[in-house]
Amino acid sequence: MVGDKASDVAFGREQGMGAVLVRTGHGAGQEDEVRDRWADDRRVLVADDLWAAYSLIKRYGDPGAAS
Repeated sequence: MVGDKASDVAFGREQGMGAVLVRTGHGAGQEDEVRDRWADDRRVLVADDLWAAYSLIKRYGDPGAAS
């Protein structure tokens, strides 16, 4: 799940997916909340924009995949 709100990240995690918060749109204002709420969750990532989110997923694989 990629989105610019904490609610997007929450939805992804509730569905068992990894999640990437992008700092564009509402994301920059929601980053602290996301980092605090999912501080210990390696399946939640933060990226500058959609291209950076794509690059993270491509590099590390699905953040929601079981390890």
